[in-house]
Amino acid sequence: MVDALYEVSWEITNKCGGIFTVISSKAKIMTKQYKEYYAVGPLFDKLPVEFTKEETPSELQQTFTDLKSLGIKCVYGTWNIAGYPKTILVDGRSMYSQLNNIKKLLWEKYGVDTLNCSNDFNEPLIWSWSVGIMLDSIKNQTPEKNIVAHFHEWLSGFGALYLKNQNSKIATVFTTHATMLGRSISQSGEVLKKVMNTFDPWEKAKQLGIIDKHSTENACANNVDVFTTVSDITAEECNAFFKRMPDVLPNGLDMENFPTFEQSSYNHIRLKRKLKEKLKSYFYPYQTFNMDDSLIFYFGGRYEFITKGLNVLPKALGKLNNYLKLSNLNKPLFCLFLVAMNSNGVKREILENESNFSDLNHSIDLISDSMHDKITNSLMAGKEPENLLTKEEIKELKIFAYKLKKDSLPPLCSHTLPYDEISDPLLNELKSNGLLNRPEDLVKVIMVPDYIDGSDGFLDMPYYEVVNACHLGIFPSLYEPWGYTPLESIGYGVPAITTQEAGFGKFMSDKIPSSHQGIFLYPWQNNVADAADKIFEIMRNFISLNVHARVACKMNAHKLSYHADWKTLIVNYTNAHKKAIEQKTK
Repeated sequence: MVDALYEVSWEITNKCGGIFTVISSKAKIMTKQYKEYYAVGPLFDKLPVEFTKEETPSELQQTFTDLKSLGIKCVYGTWNIAGYPKTILVDGRSMYSQLNNIKKLLWEKYGVDTLNCSNDFNEPLIWSWSVGIMLDSIKNQTPEKNIVAHFHEWLSGFGALYLKNQNSKIATVFTTHATMLGRSISQSGEVLKKVMNTFDPWEKAKQLGIIDKHSTENACANNVDVFTTVSDITAEECNAFFKRMPDVLPNGLDMENFPTFEQSSYNHIRLKRKLKEKLKSYFYPYQTFNMDDSLIFYFGGRYEFITKGLNVLPKALGKLNNYLKLSNLNKPLFCLFLVAMNSNGVKREILENESNFSDLNHSIDLISDSMHDKITNSLMAGKEPENLLTKEEIKELKIFAYKLKKDSLPPLCSHTLPYDEISDPLLNELKSNGLLNRPEDLVKVIMVPDYIDGSDGFLDMPYYEVVNACHLGIFPSLYEPWGYTPLESIGYGVPAITTQEAGFGKFMSDKIPSSHQGIFLYPWQNNVADAADKIFEIMRNFISLNVHARVACKMNAHKLSYHADWKTLIVNYTNAHKKAIEQKTK
């Protein structure tokens, strides 16, 4: 039996990657599973906004006092997310004076090669080592308790190595969400599963300059009671690189936080209308077209050009653009590239367009009120409505339209990049595939290089609202250990395209219905052109569906998301924790 669980991650109250989603989305159910559940994260110079500091409970006071004497600061409180988990934040920067001694121990006992590491390695090392000291102290204060410490990724793994070195009675679990070696190899464009057994992992890690992180992952994998990963995909690479087969703990979402299909459908209509207004303000100054029944596709994720498949999707869209031109369909298709990165703000041109478009709409609204009165008065007087617009009103509207009109092409990118656009790989890929936002291009594209949190300056809609407004999500990753973005997409009833080689794709492969699938999978064959062809075929088939068929796809997408509900998947975590206790007490 597990008496207390400490879940340790660099991303607790510190969002910088997908592990934040893993831990925060299951926090509510974890607090129900364990009477004593603590999230443990880093403490920086200021407390996180979503963290509320509270009085340290009596069972932790001695530990916090002891660590303070070592210069390690611990703060107790609540992480203000669903479930409100008890949380401990740790600042171990005072331990920098011990850094070389710690590195020496790590090398001699566990083979962790830190010779050429940088501060992005040293900072989490010092932090998680300090976490290990804290956990060992807690165990010494409560020796009767069965305590499990669950460490996520190499950044927290040094805490597990500290406990191992102390021969601690704390049971340890280590989860790698993606191997550094697998990610680095994939960034070169190679299909990992085809090459991962053809080289020496240690030599490859040295060549790629990641030997510090690779050796840490290896040490953690082989020195904890239970080693886990998130999918069958990463289990295979872990076995190849670390010579230990991990247990698989698939990622999930708390589906209680997602709307029902009926709510998603209602929101889709409302949010689609809102998003189309944004698209009108973006494109109408340059060209006009029929917005009725137009479709909106999207890509969402970190800006990793090759591993996220951003070298593939433009090729598929270019083929679709050519197909639509030949089909004589006069309905545009929009694709938003929501790439999470820092920008220098929305382009001035886009802000001016939105302001002018807003002025035009406001003027039309005012005139519409006047027209309503004229029509009512004419009808009630038994006359046909005529002369609805005065010359002054027509003149005013023409002035607003003139101010709005531009002679150039709509920009491919909504924001100013922190570097010259001419060097941007995605923009160059769009151009090379004929996606230029010309009047004759029926596939219209916008790169939105910012964090879509409702305040990006252009869309100004939270990410999930943008997702809900769209018709299809496309996630063509070359390397995707799990893949939260397609899961989030179907959670809102938005069908998604992803690869068979993604962890999530493989997890769902035997669950997809034969018709109106909701999730569309395609294989990566180490051939960008072939992958683009397959995505094109899926998109072409999708746009040929009538409204009823698309609704059926949305329904199936939403149903499929429940296969990854934490209510179903959390048992994998609890089994791993029980197994760790069993291993420790053997």
